[in-house]
Amino acid sequence: MMKLLFISPRFSGGIGGHAAMLADNLTEYGYEVKKMEVPHVPIKNLKNPSFALFSTIKGIISREKFDIVHAFNIPSGYAMKYVKGSKKVLSVHGIFSDQISSLHSNSVSFLAKIAESQVLKWPDKLTTDSKATQKMYKEKFKLDFEYLPSPIDVTKFADLQSVEKVPNQVAYLGRESFERE
Repeated sequence: MMKLLFISPRFSGGIGGHAAMLADNLTEYGYEVKKMEVPHVPIKNLKNPSFALFSTIKGIISREKFDIVHAFNIPSGYAMKYVKGSKKVLSVHGIFSDQISSLHSNSVSFLAKIAESQVLKWPDKLTTDSKATQKMYKEKFKLDFEYLPSPIDVTKFADLQSVEKVPNQVAYLGRESFERE
């Protein structure tokens, strides 16, 4: 049986929710999926750095070996580097340095760019769920990302009430995210 490790700052909302759903579905198909969970400092500008630090320490001291180590987003890449795994995968959902620069100060932005340029060199495979992200990373860093559309668990919509359909109606399914505009 294939043994996988998923590394994400959290396993709810955003990329964390994607990682959790993927882990649950792979488990249903018989794969052994472990989710690395570590604490982080819940203070603005310290959440991702503290996660990167604590998960890296956990990765260094862990003796467990995995067939695939799958990191979700740049801060997870540091742990991915040190965990023992036959293959390493990094998934991103947007241009990390651009997202950070739109939300934080110039100094935090500068550090994010350094982290991004380091982490993107470590995995065996880079993936994204966005053709726009795939294109931007190719243009900015000359990196090839595999495009894998995000799965949607349609059973989660079963309890929604019926909606009246209006001619020429447009439906948007997603969330507004300031850093992705």
